[in-house]
Amino acid sequence: MTSLPAHSFLDLITTQQPLHLPHGPLSGVYLSADGAPVIEMALENGNSATRVMTLHATTHTPVITQTPSLYEEETTPLIYATDTGEWWQVEERDGSRSPRFHIGSFADAQASLPIGKTDVRWNDHRFVNFNRACLVSTLIQAGYGPGTHFIGICPGCRNEEVIVGQGVSPQVQAALSTGLQSFVLWYKDTDRYDIHIHEILPAVPQTFGSHFAFDSDIFGRSLHPEVPQWVWFDIGFYDAHIVTVRRRNASLQVTGTKIADGMASVVRDMGIFLRQAHFSQMEPLSYGSALEMMRRGQVYIGGLPLEGAEQEKGKQLIAAYKDREGGNLIRTLLAHHPTLDAVFAFTGGGSIDLAHQIRRQTQHHPPHLIKCLAEDVARIANIAGIFLLLNLAKRKQSRRGILA
Repeated sequence: MTSLPAHSFLDLITTQQPLHLPHGPLSGVYLSADGAPVIEMALENGNSATRVMTLHATTHTPVITQTPSLYEEETTPLIYATDTGEWWQVEERDGSRSPRFHIGSFADAQASLPIGKTDVRWNDHRFVNFNRACLVSTLIQAGYGPGTHFIGICPGCRNEEVIVGQGVSPQVQAALSTGLQSFVLWYKDTDRYDIHIHEILPAVPQTFGSHFAFDSDIFGRSLHPEVPQWVWFDIGFYDAHIVTVRRRNASLQVTGTKIADGMASVVRDMGIFLRQAHFSQMEPLSYGSALEMMRRGQVYIGGLPLEGAEQEKGKQLIAAYKDREGGNLIRTLLAHHPTLDAVFAFTGGGSIDLAHQIRRQTQHHPPHLIKCLAEDVARIANIAGIFLLLNLAKRKQSRRGILA
């Protein structure tokens, strides 16, 4: 895996170095025009999970949360439960509360949220409530207690939803403006969070976040000004994107598009393959179960791993299937750049799962022109860059004496 450039924002975060500016710790709070403190928060909705980043209220250290895209409402009262985990309720305008709902690991694994276009997802009330809970959960982890909080949000959006010269598409902007409105949320019946959305900053293409966090220091200066072009292959679970970043003197030009389905295309038929090849008694696999088997390299039947010769046979079949399907996905991405005309960089959860296939498909490329982010980096790179862009924008306004 690629080591991070020294002093890059990603390097500072992953090595847990202090985030310091010449005058003191990096602040994640700015003042509104009427003097109210506004908390800076970056929000990235992947198809499989949502990530939120802010800085801790007292230590100023980065706080990044990742919540699987699961949302479950309690439709009937529970008769008995040993532990209902975390739950949330929206306080309506008349003071009443919505039914309890659970998110992420506390929700039913089958209660997936819609995937796809940003404007479609934000028009679903479940998705809106899910994001509200993700934001408050992050505030809790960042040391903010119950009460009233003002936040400024910089969202990420799908790469293809940004129009060159115009920013995010009108449909996406309208959906974000409608979905990201002030709200009151209760946590576990006792903690009331009155959240005022003070400002929604222009959305950032998600994969550009990876590039910016990798290539920039804490002041936003490029650490590789000599590189004229980067090509980022962002492999998510449902989507695989290519984002090209071109340097034109002091300016950047960024283009991006979805090229293929992501890891879902790799694991989609694994259950069928295993049943036809050897394990005819295996039940059909969900995407999640197939991905877990692929990551472990083991076949599970009835929730238990196989043993002996059957276990070895399962390992061989999974490895062969992963090489074939994963290799096909990497070849599809690389086919869009048949000549090595840039630095190639791989990010996203799929780049972790397919690291071996990436190495095989790029083995004849000069090593210094291939970057593959490590597991702990790839999962947070997008959100780190989005937050840095938000923070830099607020620092710039502060220097100019502009209050939001």
